[in-house]
Amino acid sequence: MAAGTETGTRRSFREMWLVSTLVLFLEAALAVVLIVLFGDVRGTGTGAGAGAGPDTGGGGFGIVFGAVLLPLLLGAVMVPPAAVSAALVVPSVLLGERFAGRAGGPALVWNLLLTAVAAGLVIEPFGSWRECLAGWAGLSVAALIARRARPGERYALRVFLWGLFVVVAVLVFGGLGEATGLIGG
Repeated sequence: MAAGTETGTRRSFREMWLVSTLVLFLEAALAVVLIVLFGDVRGTGTGAGAGAGPDTGGGGFGIVFGAVLLPLLLGAVMVPPAAVSAALVVPSVLLGERFAGRAGGPALVWNLLLTAVAAGLVIEPFGSWRECLAGWAGLSVAALIARRARPGERYALRVFLWGLFVVVAVLVFGGLGEATGLIGG
């Protein structure tokens, strides 16, 4: 069987790019939700439960301003995941499939290895091994989910809806847990 044809239909760069971009965006949204719920884990005290002062009100201007600018903000927020997906995730999936076809071994192993190399090359000059490990985890999840994308399927929609469900569920249950005192300090 040729590389990239597990179910007989050819892989599409566009479909894999869309799915991996959505996965990276949902990972970032989940990270934001967790930071809002539990605060910054590095001890800087920037979370909701980290010594927040009294609420000064602020009015509804921020909410209206955010709702008006939401389409522009979403466009700006989607640029980094789209670039990372096009430059690192999809090429590592395609190269992993090609290496599995030529050198042997399962494509999954090649995909994980290539995403680890990509994360190491991009993140290591700017961060520590912990950031490299976190980057590899994020890239490998996006690569593994994008491997299943095929043209003509509604895979991207399913990935987005399930990912949105997970983010909202973490937000709701985390907020309930924090409000009731089960989690948080």
